[in-house]
Amino acid sequence: MNVFVGRPAVVVLGAGDVGSAVALALHRAGLAVVLCDEADPSWSRRGMAFTNAWYLGSAELDGDAAMFCASVKSIPLVLDGHRLIAATTWSWRGVARA
Repeated sequence: MNVFVGRPAVVVLGAGDVGSAVALALHRAGLAVVLCDEADPSWSRRGMAFTNAWYLGSAELDGDAAMFCASVKSIPLVLDGHRLIAATTWSWRGVARA
């Protein structure tokens, strides 16, 4: 776990329903969360996960939101307000180096 934008940060791999639930729980616990998945992740229950962020730029799940970050440089800006989960296609290694 790294400190990212002034608070502990975690990377969650996979934006399906399980990954999204984990990301949501960690976000609500006060951690900075980066959700990583492949480009255009397929998921049959997209309304039950943050996968819409990859298609629409943002997604809402149970009152919290994720925003897609095409550039690793935009991740700190998204996380800075403590209100959003960052969603990206960057590898977890690339995010960790940022």
